[in-house]
Amino acid sequence: MQLTSLDEKSVQQEAMDQTLENLGLQESVLYWFHGHRNVSSAINEGKYAIGPGGRTVRLNNPKNHVFAYVPGPLDRRLFDPTIDVYIKKPAEPTFHTSLHSPEPPAGLP
Repeated sequence: MQLTSLDEKSVQQEAMDQTLENLGLQESVLYWFHGHRNVSSAINEGKYAIGPGGRTVRLNNPKNHVFAYVPGPLDRRLFDPTIDVYIKKPAEPTFHTSLHSPEPPAGLP
C-alpha cells in the first residue's frame, strides 16, 4: 500500500492505519508526520498542515528548514503544533551552538 497519494495534501488513511496496526501502535500513536507536498504559506505561516481527523501533520517548506519538537514523557505534555513546529530562517544561526564549547566545563577532563 502507498502511504502518501499523488493528489494534493492526502494521506492514504487505510495504509497508515494498517501500518500502525501491524506495528501494534494503533492506540498509542497520536500523530503521523509526513512531508511529501509543501505546506502553503497561507496555512499556519507555511509551518504545518493538520489532516482530516487531526492525526496527520504535514511538514514541508522547500524555502526554509522546518523542525518539529515531539515532547517526551519527561515533558508531561502532548505535542502542540502551534508551539512545537518551528521554521528556521536561512539567516538565523545554527541551533545548539552553546553545546559545542571548545573548552570542557570545569571539573571535566
